Amino acid sequence: MLKIFRIDASKGDIGMNRIFKIFLFVLWFLIFLLNSGQVVFAARFTSYNFYTVAGSYYKAGDDIPVYWKSNSSANYTVDFSYSTNNGSTWTYIAQDQYKNMTGHWIIPTSPVINSNQVKLRIYTHGPAGDDTKDSGTFTVDSTAPNVFNGTAPGNNSWTNNKRPTFTWEVPTDNFGLDSSPYWIDIGTSLEGSDIVNDGWNTAANYTPTFDLSDGTYFWRIWARDKAGNERVTSSYTVKIDTVAPNASTLSAPADDLWSTNARPAFSWSAATDNSGGSGMHATEPYQLYLNGVGQGWTTSTSDT
Repeated sequence: MLKIFRIDASKGDIGMNRIFKIFLFVLWFLIFLLNSGQVVFAARFTSYNFYTVAGSYYKAGDDIPVYWKSNSSANYTVDFSYSTNNGSTWTYIAQDQYKNMTGHWIIPTSPVINSNQVKLRIYTHGPAGDDTKDSGTFTVDSTAPNVFNGTAPGNNSWTNNKRPTFTWEVPTDNFGLDSSPYWIDIGTSLEGSDIVNDGWNTAANYTPTFDLSDGTYFWRIWARDKAGNERVTSSYTVKIDTVAPNASTLSAPADDLWSTNARPAFSWSAATDNSGGSGMHATEPYQLYLNGVGQGWTTSTSDT
């Protein structure tokens, strides 16, 4: 037997309309519950980034950014904190921050922070639950290396070496010096660097790779630690003089003179040094040579 079925399009439309109305009602009801506070979700960080590297070094005044994004239903639900004891206690940087933003911790100069157990924390709070994220541990070093001194050439000293070696003490630091901790400035004026401005180096000494002209030079040393704190020495002076004094003239005995005196008296004119030079030696400017053998340095212009 052949049966014929007929689909009533108008009735099908009525069914679809009912489904759509039910969907709209359910959607409206959920929105109502959310707005009335009857349905809440736990706050969570959907993304975040601590722009620090565990084990790295920072100093007072450095700016460390931190990005976060929370799914909290309220806008101002994020607290931002730091710890200097690996999370045992926390200090607020800012509270009730916007749920989607980049915060900044500018490391304070007061109180001074010196710790290798520093961490950052972001915390989002909501009625149905909270979420906390911590950074890795890093170091804040707000103290420069200890005071140190240049050792050679001596301050205000003279030398005839056109390439003198400059040396200095190795300073100590609470968290260690940088891998290239030293910088030397050498100039022709106080705190100048027109002769040598050599960049950061590893050795606690420096010898110029070129000849220095005769004259006065000022030098000082910078030292830096791993966090970038710097300490500079006092300024020192070294003077270079490579020009010999003007020659003395032998006045007695006369040249090519025969004498019966087995211990004749020798005398000569006083010598002078070149203009701008170091001057004659203060205590031992002269030495008499007999048959190529020096008789010892003396202040006198005569010898027997």
